[in-house]
Amino acid sequence: MSEIAEPSEPTTEPNAEPTGLGGGVVPTEPTTEPSSNESGYSEFYENLPDELKANTTLQNTKSFESLADQLVNAQKALGSKRLSAPQEDWEAKDWDDFYAQLRPADDEYSIPDEFSFEGAENAPEISDEENQEFVDFAADMGLNQQQFDKLYERYMGMAVEGTRLNEESIKATVTENQQAISQEWGNNYDTNLAQANQAYEAMTSEIPELRALVESDPIVANHPAVLKLFHRISEVSGDTLPITGNNPASGFASENVHGVKSAIQELDERNSSLIMQDPSSLSMAERTKRQEVLDKRANLYGKLYPSS
Repeated sequence: MSEIAEPSEPTTEPNAEPTGLGGGVVPTEPTTEPSSNESGYSEFYENLPDELKANTTLQNTKSFESLADQLVNAQKALGSKRLSAPQEDWEAKDWDDFYAQLRPADDEYSIPDEFSFEGAENAPEISDEENQEFVDFAADMGLNQQQFDKLYERYMGMAVEGTRLNEESIKATVTENQQAISQEWGNNYDTNLAQANQAYEAMTSEIPELRALVESDPIVANHPAVLKLFHRISEVSGDTLPITGNNPASGFASENVHGVKSAIQELDERNSSLIMQDPSSLSMAERTKRQEVLDKRANLYGKLYPSS
């Protein structure tokens, strides 16, 4: 009796999994062989000493072409101007070499002529000698031109601010002195001041240096001690003093702009309530005094803004 034949085994590879239409086997993608460049570099890398193989750059490099690009870029970087970071053990020559790379050529700094700070229009005139000292200082510090510009602007700004604060201080002191002598002399203020100025004019006509000294400083020209000194001279001199035409309203420096403005301010402060009063509400004596104050004020403004 013949035997029934067993069904034959499938001819697919043992590890192949049927897939796709009809249960066929999808062929695997052929493995891409590395290029000769990459395989050559890999062989080159494997033959390097261990200390070089540990280098991250060499590990991340995949071909001789990439290695060549890195070498070219490194050469370009070495050819450009680079500064070494200062070291704690640097000597004077090392610092000189370092600063020489920061300073302009031949230490020729350009002096800025425009500034951005408030009040720049009041910047003082700086002499060539002072500018040279500033340039020498900047060179010693190893500043570049940009740093020099910032330092110079800051210096000029501080000069302007210092001048402003000084003027405000002088004005406040002059006002304080005028108020002090006005309170001390009381109702005799105008008379005493006129006599002090008469003595002052007589003395300075013979001693011009005295006028230059007093009027060079508004604080001195309006100091109570100076005013009282010349008032005392007028008292002891009596009629021996020559008659003078100058009779400023306040202090001895009143013929200059600062003095005239100070005199107007003082006049307004001492008579503010009287000036602001309605004349019709005042007595005849008060009206007369008010008119005298206004006339004196107008005379001072005439000195401040003389007609052409």
